[in-house]
Amino acid sequence: MLSIQRLLEKTYGCLSIVLALVFVAPGAHAVIPGDSQQLVVVITENWDSTTGKMQTFTRGYNDRWQADELRAEVIVGRSGLAWGIGLHPLQTGQQKLEGDGKAPAGMFRLSGSFGADADAPGAMPYLAMRKNHYCIDIPSSPLYNQIVDISKYPKNMTKGTTEPMRRDLAATPDNSYLRGLFIDHNPRSQPGAGSCIFMHQIVPEKTATAGCTALPDSELTALFAWLKPEAKPVYLLLPAAEYEARRSSWHLPALAQ
Repeated sequence: MLSIQRLLEKTYGCLSIVLALVFVAPGAHAVIPGDSQQLVVVITENWDSTTGKMQTFTRGYNDRWQADELRAEVIVGRSGLAWGIGLHPLQTGQQKLEGDGKAPAGMFRLSGSFGADADAPGAMPYLAMRKNHYCIDIPSSPLYNQIVDISKYPKNMTKGTTEPMRRDLAATPDNSYLRGLFIDHNPRSQPGAGSCIFMHQIVPEKTATAGCTALPDSELTALFAWLKPEAKPVYLLLPAAEYEARRSSWHLPALAQ
């Protein structure tokens, strides 16, 4: 998703038609951008899994990916995974939809960070959240999949949104959004294709998310310290069999054991 406020492109209707025509089978080219030097990988057992394992890689000599020591057990969507819209070729199979409880599978940029504190927890570009900041999850809104201060927009553009970015200040508070990372799923904000996808900390009583990736606070802290904006980090989420099926064609690293 995009972390900067902007109005939805007026051409999304045409875009939806184009996207419907270009679904392809497992990709035929590398999907990791050439300028990306950091890769965060989460692997689940299958499409229905609500948990996964995270590991990180750094691009080194001869463009070879080297496994780093940072690992974590994570939770993902309560309904498992479905294909998202990101850097990868569009795929056949179930597609991520708004409200389906699925985490978007595929490769996505990690564009920045957010949190409740005034100061950034790491080097990634940072957006400090206030009480009126919401991520708009209403597909019919021109602000869909954008983080905005709802006090600055007409109520008909934000009415019904359910994604406060200060969950610690919500009626039923939790600490999941005290800090997090933007996963740039659905970057053109195609209506209904899924919104508000982040990496954030696990809330103890939760065993899955609505579509985000959540990890323990200690590992999230380590991830913030590891990520560097100049390395153009990317995030990859796939079931194990799908990862192996695409390793060669997508030029993915061998997973660490």
